Amino acid sequence: MSIDDDMRKQWADAKDEKERSEALLATSQSALDDLSCIIDEAMEELAGLAEEYARLSLSGSFSAPLEKAIWLLEQRCKGMEEKGVGSELLAKVRGSLEQMKERLDLLRKAKEKMRGGVRKIERKVQEGARKAEEKVQESVRRAEEIQEVAWNFWEAVREKIWPGVWR
Repeated sequence: MSIDDDMRKQWADAKDEKERSEALLATSQSALDDLSCIIDEAMEELAGLAEEYARLSLSGSFSAPLEKAIWLLEQRCKGMEEKGVGSELLAKVRGSLEQMKERLDLLRKAKEKMRGGVRKIERKVQEGARKAEEKVQESVRRAEEIQEVAWNFWEAVREKIWPGVWR
């Protein structure tokens, strides 16, 4: 984000304090609009990631209950092996166990993807805020320069018109 050429031209063409103030306000508003746009895009991306995560979350359950269920199923499978249960029943239990592990893995991947998306959004917002702050600081610096020039001009005019009156 930088001050665009139109704003520089508007600033240079300004004839008085009012026009310069308007140019300064336009620059500041542009910086705020840019930051708002970045935040809106980031919020849309975050909403999409949250929706995707919710779809993958096994109907609202999260990984902790699934991990417990896997552990219990593993214990049950070991107990069944020790008892010498039929291979067909044992195969069904192991199949269920593998499906649960796949779901848990899917949840973990979705969680990591969401975390990565949130980090990306945070970086975008921070970068946008930094750029907007730089733009506003530049506008403030220019306003201070204008104020200094105006004051020096006023001092020069006052000395020409009324020399030595206000000392």
